[in-house]
Amino acid sequence: MGHLLGLEHAVQEVHEWLNEIKAVCQWNNDAEAYAILRSVLQLLRDHLPLHSSIKLASQFSPLIRGLFYEGWRPIEQPMRERTEREFIDRLAEMLEQYKHTRIEPELAAVAVFKTLQTKIDPNEVKKILAQLPKGVRKIFSYSIDT
Repeated sequence: MGHLLGLEHAVQEVHEWLNEIKAVCQWNNDAEAYAILRSVLQLLRDHLPLHSSIKLASQFSPLIRGLFYEGWRPIEQPMRERTEREFIDRLAEMLEQYKHTRIEPELAAVAVFKTLQTKIDPNEVKKILAQLPKGVRKIFSYSIDT
């Protein structure tokens, strides 16, 4: 029974992430929030150095960590996209793959980063931000709580 309680707790955590993303985006669609979470976490992961991606993932619950690591090919990391526009364009492509074309990629990125700030240590958020390429950092800096 304890294993099921652990699973239920992990699922509840995912719903908390999705609810926060939906609140920022002002939507009420779990599928869109899930696509946003998955896409932004994976794109963020791919723009971080290997050790930083691993350290970030270690702070996630098991199900969020699974989304983060899904399809990961660390040999290709970090991605060469360096500008804000390239990051946003790649995020739009990823969301389109999930059939969520009405989602604004900029808003999606900010929503996930705002949620990330509530879920992991604030000092780690700052360290992550500092390791992103300058153009990508600019997107996420809009969401930093001061």
